[in-house]
Amino acid sequence: MDVNYFVVTLHPQTIRWSVSQAVRHRSAKPSRAVRLRYRPQNASDFPVRFFCFLTLLFPYFFVSLSYMREITIYTDGAASGNPGPGGYGVVLMSGPHRKELSGAYRLTTNNRMELLAVIMGLEALKHDGNKVTIYSDSKYVVDAVQKGWLASWVKIGFKNKKNPDLWRRYIAVSSKHHVSFVWVKGHASVPENERCDQLAVTAYKSGVFDIDSGYEELEKRIGQEGALFE
Repeated sequence: MDVNYFVVTLHPQTIRWSVSQAVRHRSAKPSRAVRLRYRPQNASDFPVRFFCFLTLLFPYFFVSLSYMREITIYTDGAASGNPGPGGYGVVLMSGPHRKELSGAYRLTTNNRMELLAVIMGLEALKHDGNKVTIYSDSKYVVDAVQKGWLASWVKIGFKNKKNPDLWRRYIAVSSKHHVSFVWVKGHASVPENERCDQLAVTAYKSGVFDIDSGYEELEKRIGQEGALFE
């Protein structure tokens, strides 16, 4: 019985050179010379060719991992009166880079500001495909995502659920990245969480407000419907 053996040798130096060239030219394609080294001479049957194909994917996979930026986002939201004047605070960090965001609304809720802080942090990212870790002290936000509540709300069209406008906005922006959540206890001396709380409170105490149209329009509609039954 004739058996054809072949060996595909992956030379570390060759791979390193190929990847560095790809990164330098912003291309995931290894050089033609490297591709030829991965190709055996007598690969005629499908399993052998498929294995060869997998070896060709290695530089692509390696380069894609090197392009994935790791970003940490801390968020917090607050509202005085709940509902009442409210604000959000965000701290974004990646390597030496740091950015702080904040904003305030004349009438909103604490949960809406917690969720909006997450959205604003994600929307501030200039590039897609990032590995993003979000630290939040909001059980409402973290549990909704991690425990699958959000997925079930989507299936029922957010019927009888609060803040569908913001949740749809979160789904749209989070789908562009690899997002994970970490719950942190509020007011527990976590420096960046405390900073976010300071940003949120300072924002709504400044007296400079935007309008949370999603919340105010809902409240107005509920008020009009209630008046029909007086």
